[in-house]
Amino acid sequence: MPIGVNNIELLRYFRQPETAFGKSVQRSWTFWGFFIYNPFSTETTLGFKAGGILGTASQMFSSINKDFPPIIQPFHILSVTVPTYSFEKETMMYGQVPRSFPLLNFKGFNLVITLEEDERGTVEYFINWNQRRIIDSDGYYIPPNKVKIPGFVLEVQDKMGIPVVYYMFHDIFFLNANEVNYSYKSSDSITRDLTFNCDRMSTIFTKQNAVAAIVGAAAGAGTLTRDLASSTVGLTQYLGRKLTT
Repeated sequence: MPIGVNNIELLRYFRQPETAFGKSVQRSWTFWGFFIYNPFSTETTLGFKAGGILGTASQMFSSINKDFPPIIQPFHILSVTVPTYSFEKETMMYGQVPRSFPLLNFKGFNLVITLEEDERGTVEYFINWNQRRIIDSDGYYIPPNKVKIPGFVLEVQDKMGIPVVYYMFHDIFFLNANEVNYSYKSSDSITRDLTFNCDRMSTIFTKQNAVAAIVGAAAGAGTLTRDLASSTVGLTQYLGRKLTT
């Protein structure tokens, strides 16, 4: 037993309710994610826009077969690597004295998502769909506003299923995917690491925002109580002086 720590303190450290800032452990597998795009939108099927909604049935089916995006389900997603800002150290010399400070090293966020393939080839089709949206069969690059997926959302939950934090990546675009290996020597499932990039991400700390609101309300109540007490004391002193003079 560590010196200065007794059983009551250990019990309070490990068993205290989380609302009272007790110890808890965030599990890495309590999450789910999804891509934000409408697979049934006419914006994602080039044939629909070219031929119009009232186009012929052959045009509609050809556009669906060529440009219809697959639906990536949350169960396809095995892991997500969340990027963050990074900084480099910059140093300037003031005579013989160095002064160092952090300098932002940012070239966009690289988002790595590991997907597990199913027996419909959904993941492979999703990779191919992203590639076709960047460059066409004639070698022409497609405008960036037609290439980007509106977003990807990652929800992290606690052991009770309550959201802890949301990561939202805006206007992501595909960069690459790792090679696939089919082998009779392995019984593993097929997984693909897809790398996306974006210039902007948002983070919502659901539980910490609630804790901050509670602490802020308590601090505000404490400040109000202190102000009322000081006002009462000041008023009492003032009245005392008025009565004695």
